Amino acid sequence: RWPLWLLVALSLVTVWRLPGEYRYQLFYNARTERSPLATLEMMADDAARRLPWSPYPCEQLGKEALSRQRFDLAERCFREAIVRTPHRAAFHAYLAQALAYQGRFKEAVPAAEEAVFWYPHKGEYQQLLAALKAAAANQSGPLP
Repeated sequence: RWPLWLLVALSLVTVWRLPGEYRYQLFYNARTERSPLATLEMMADDAARRLPWSPYPCEQLGKEALSRQRFDLAERCFREAIVRTPHRAAFHAYLAQALAYQGRFKEAVPAAEEAVFWYPHKGEYQQLLAALKAAAANQSGPLP
């Protein structure tokens, strides 16, 4: 039988996450409303600071930055998401895309290789890696 004080202590362990989760929800809602990117960046940074092990504020801001063609910001976001959760193949693939859109194919290849390493059976990552290797060999400029 567990002592009551231990059960209470264990139940309170996750309470520290509530302010960060709340900030993340506000950020996510603002993203779905297509708020200005500067506002989203500020909100995501606040949520990420309050959720230091969560990659999701970085990931969501990175996706929004990609959709708005802010590839430098997307790169920064996905690099941070990878630091927080290095085994997520999608973050490596998004980083490869952000680098490729900047015309940095040789830098994008290792990111795509990591995506394939972590999720070897996803054909989309295999195709991305093949396209990046071909583009790096040709150095044909940024993706359209």
